[in-house]
Amino acid sequence: MAEMSAFWHKEYNESTISWPTDNRMLEELDLERHGVHGKLVAYNDTYKIVDYNIEGLTVSVTELHKGKATRGHSHPHAECYFFKTDAGIRLGHTHYEVKAGQLLMVKPKQFHRVYAMPDKEAIFVCVFEGKRDESKHAFDSRDF
Repeated sequence: MAEMSAFWHKEYNESTISWPTDNRMLEELDLERHGVHGKLVAYNDTYKIVDYNIEGLTVSVTELHKGKATRGHSHPHAECYFFKTDAGIRLGHTHYEVKAGQLLMVKPKQFHRVYAMPDKEAIFVCVFEGKRDESKHAFDSRDF
């Protein structure tokens, strides 16, 4: 896998944006405490996804289980990903490693898929405009 920072610099002509990886950012993102309630979108053997809708934006928190991957997809809108843990991501035909604390942008119509490491779950936050098309993330209540 290529280093994400190399991708970021090449594609966006900027340096990688990183935050401390001591989890303070996500702890401070305690949306429930501020009256913003999440909706469980998926919960199965691959991942748990909770979406928060705030002023026309969706803030989606995903816990991707060890060794699992999201469904690869693309869509007409851009997304911004913040990684709480190390992970892998495929953008187009290229795989990259991302480190905890990195932020990256997925362009509109760009294929992408996130991978968890075999020994560690991946946790990330994705922000995009509008609401999720829930028909693509239907889950079976038997998964609980």
